[in-house]
Amino acid sequence: QSMLEEFGDNFDRSRINQLCDGLSQLERNSRELQESVMRIRMLPISYSFNRFPRLVHDLSLQLS
Repeated sequence: QSMLEEFGDNFDRSRINQLCDGLSQLERNSRELQESVMRIRMLPISYSFNRFPRLVHDLSLQLS
């Protein structure tokens, strides 16, 4: 993002290939981020909540 911002501030036609490379990299990073978020969203909620009974049990032993 900062690389693209620099290109925008100091635009020079001779650096157009670098700008295209930067845009391609930004596109790849955005796609990877979106895929990661979608994978996280697909986790069953029970995976998270099924861990609580064990946590409560362990904490009750520590606090007793």
